[in-house]
Amino acid sequence: MVRETALYRDLKIELFPKDTISYEKDQIQGILDLYHQGIDVLIVFPYDINALTPVISEIFDKGIPVIDVDRKLNTDKFTAFIGSDNLDVGEQAGLYVVKMLKAGGNIIEIKGAAGSSSSIERSLGFKKIIDQHPSIRTISAIYGNWDNHIVEHRIDSVLQKGTIPDLIFAHNDEMALKAAEVCRRYKIKPIIIGVDGLPIKGGGIDMVLNNQIDATFFNRTGGDIAIQLAVNIMQHKKVNKFNLFKTFAIDKNNAKALKVQYDLLDELHVKIQKQQSKINTLTQTILNQKTLLILSIAFGILLVLVASIILYYLRQKQKYIYLIDKQKEQIEAQMKEQKILTEKLIQGNKILQEHEKEIIKQNITLKKYGNDLENMVRERTQELQNALNKAEESDRLKTSFLANLSHEIRTPLNAILGFSSLICERNMTDDEQKKYKTIIESSGDGLLSLINDIIDFSKIEAGHLDIIISDISIVKVLNEIEQIFRLEIKKHQYNLQKDIELKTNIDDKISSLVLRTDEIRLKQILSNLIGNAIKYTDKGFIEVGCNVLDAENMVEFYVKDTGIGIDKDQQKIIFQRFRKAENDNANLYRGAGLGLSISKHLVSLLGGQIRVESNPGEGSVFYFTLPLNH
Repeated sequence: MVRETALYRDLKIELFPKDTISYEKDQIQGILDLYHQGIDVLIVFPYDINALTPVISEIFDKGIPVIDVDRKLNTDKFTAFIGSDNLDVGEQAGLYVVKMLKAGGNIIEIKGAAGSSSSIERSLGFKKIIDQHPSIRTISAIYGNWDNHIVEHRIDSVLQKGTIPDLIFAHNDEMALKAAEVCRRYKIKPIIIGVDGLPIKGGGIDMVLNNQIDATFFNRTGGDIAIQLAVNIMQHKKVNKFNLFKTFAIDKNNAKALKVQYDLLDELHVKIQKQQSKINTLTQTILNQKTLLILSIAFGILLVLVASIILYYLRQKQKYIYLIDKQKEQIEAQMKEQKILTEKLIQGNKILQEHEKEIIKQNITLKKYGNDLENMVRERTQELQNALNKAEESDRLKTSFLANLSHEIRTPLNAILGFSSLICERNMTDDEQKKYKTIIESSGDGLLSLINDIIDFSKIEAGHLDIIISDISIVKVLNEIEQIFRLEIKKHQYNLQKDIELKTNIDDKISSLVLRTDEIRLKQILSNLIGNAIKYTDKGFIEVGCNVLDAENMVEFYVKDTGIGIDKDQQKIIFQRFRKAENDNANLYRGAGLGLSISKHLVSLLGGQIRVESNPGEGSVFYFTLPLNH
C-alpha cells in the first residue's frame, strides 16, 4: 500500500496506517481515531467481522467511503470489497483433492472462524466438489478460529480417537502447518493443503518448498488495489462494489517458479524505492533552491529600499552624491548576478522535473511488467490444467466408446449368425422360421444403422459431410417417416412386448409449405430421434409434429415420447460425442452414443438448433428448428 501510494505523489495523498495487532477492540479504537483525524476514505482489514460491522456501518452512514479488504462484512454498508473469490478457493481445493485422491479417501477439514464469510464460502465450495465423489468423504470438520493453539488441541483430539485421515484441508497455511506438526507426532503423513500461498519468508510458498505442507492456494492480499480504488473514489469515479481475485494451486510443480518470480518483483520494488528516495532528495533540493531564491529576491528588495533612503538623504546633501552613485552601481551589479542565479535555478528546476517524470514513467512500466508476468503465470497454469483435464476426459470417453462399439457390433452379428444356423434346421416350424427371420432382419438393420452412424460421424469429424439443398414437402417427409416407423414399432411389439402408438401432429400452415433443406439429412435426424424414443418407451405413445415459428422465419419439429425420461445432469452431455445417458434401471439400453451427436451436427449444418425437455419418469420432448429458406 505504501509503494502504491507513492505513485500518486502529484495528488498529495497521505496514508495513515493503523496496526491494531488483530484484536477487535484495538481495531474499533483505531477506526474511530482515523475518523476523528478527518480521513477521506477508510480502508479496513477486519479481524472479527461481527465485532467490527457496527462501527464500520456508523462510519459509512456518516458519509465516509469504506473499502473492505479480505473478509466480507455482515452488512452492505461499504463502498467496495477486495478479496479472493472464496467459493472459487473452496472449489479449486476440492478439485485438487479429487485429483490427489483418485482412489478415494478420508478428509479432515480445518475451517476458520464460525460466522466468517471467507470460512463459510470456502467450506461451501469445497463441499460442493467433494459431494460429487462418494469415494471421498469428510470424516471430521473442525473450527480452528485462525488460532494455532486451538488447531493443535482439536486435531490432537481427533487423532486420539484413532481417526487416520488421507488428507487435511486447512483454510489457511498457518493452521495447515500446525496440523502437519501434530500428524508428525502421531507418525502419520497425510496430504496437507492450506490457503494463502504468501511469497514472504516462511509463507505458504516456502512451506511447500520446505516440504512442510504439500500444497497451498494463492490468496492475493489486494493492498495495491485498495489504494487504486481509494484514489478513484476521491476523484469521484465509479468503482465496482465487489472486486474478486481468482485462485490457483501451488505445489511442487510450480512453487519454485513462483518464488523466483516474486523474488524478481521484490528486487524491482527495491529499485523503485531507491528511485523514489532519489526523487525525494531532488525535490528537497529544489525546495531549498526556491527558498534561497526567495531570500535573494527579498534581500534585493531590501537593498533597493536602503538605496532609496540613501538617495533621498543624498539629494538633501550634495556632498554625498559621489558615494551614492558608486553604491548604486554596486547594487545594479548584484541585481544582475541575482538574475543570472535565478535563471540557473529555473533551468535546474526544469531538468529535475524532467528526471522526475522519467522515473515515474519507469515505475509505471515496471509495475505493468510485474502484473503482466503474474497474469502470464496464472493463465499458463490454468491452460495446462485445462489441457490435462481435456486430454484425460477425451481418452476416457474414446476408450468407453470403443468398448461399447465392439459390444454393439458383436451383438447383432451373433444374432444374425446364430439364428441363420437355426433357421436352416429341417424340423423348424413356419412360425419359428418367421420369428427367426424377423430377428435376423432386425439385427441386420441395427448393424447397418450403426455402420451408417459411424461413417457419418467420421465424415463430420473430417468436415466432408455433404449437404444437398432442395425444395421438399414437409407433409411428404413426415408421412414417409410415419410409415417406416409404424412397421418398426410392430417389430418391437412382436419381439420386445412394447405397447406404444405412433402419432403425427401437423400444423395447418405446414400442409402446403415447401421447405428448402436437405431431405435425406432431415429424415436422418427424425429417424434418430424416433428410434431413440422407441428404444426408451415401453408403453404409451410417440408423437411427431411440426410448427411454423413466424416471428423467427423458422420451422420447429419435435418428437415427444412417454418413456423413461432423462435426468437434468444427463441432459447436458447426451449431445456430446461418445456420450449417452445412463440410467439406474435394470434394463440395458443398447447404442453407441452417436445418434444425438450426429443429429446435433446435422441440425447445425442445416442452420438450426436442437434442444431437449425432459423429467425422469415423465417422458421426453426433443425440439429442433430449421430455417424456411436455407
